[in-house]
Amino acid sequence: MQPSPGAAAVPTGVAGASATPADPVPTEPTAADPPASARQDSAPNPAQAAGPSAAIVRSGGQGLEWDCPTCGLANPIIEDRCTGCAASFAQSLKGGSEGPPRVTIGALLASCLIPGMGHVAVGQTGTGVARAVLFCLWAAGGALLLGAGAGAGPAAAPLLLGAFVLWVGSIVDLLGLPYGARPLLGGRMLLWVVVAVVILALLGGFVAAGSVTSAADGSAA
Repeated sequence: MQPSPGAAAVPTGVAGASATPADPVPTEPTAADPPASARQDSAPNPAQAAGPSAAIVRSGGQGLEWDCPTCGLANPIIEDRCTGCAASFAQSLKGGSEGPPRVTIGALLASCLIPGMGHVAVGQTGTGVARAVLFCLWAAGGALLLGAGAGAGPAAAPLLLGAFVLWVGSIVDLLGLPYGARPLLGGRMLLWVVVAVVILALLGGFVAAGSVTSAADGSAA
């Protein structure tokens, strides 16, 4: 069948060009478009966006322990601050960390007056109240025993010695807080001091009671 004379012939090359899609023309990157590596580097890191990690409480060689998120040291659960860097356990549970507390002249004077009050002034309420209560009980008990008579000296001596250790140790621990020093009377050490004072006071009480009994028997004879 022959084409009609009025029909326009379509060139073969043009028809082939229209049937095949044109290749995309590569575009040069502009200054406004950063490279892919830069875009990946600038993407926020989920670990960084989440902020500092919180303290991890686990079972360890000392019973329950918590890992300090600031220095990584494992601390007994009875410690309210890290024994390595003095970071707060309560603050680290909230997912953040705070630096060592700042010790003021008022806090130092309060600690010299009653051991533990300086710790309360800088935010360490738990250990501060414990030290203050122990100091008042031991100092008052030793003074009362000494006032009861000379025979009560063996029972009063451990109490007064424990109060003196608390007084000196609390001042040293307070001065070391800004530097992250390990406390002398940390949770475990303070517990051992209490046990030692109680045992020595009981032994002194038995000695005092025996001396009073011997004196009474001698006077009766």
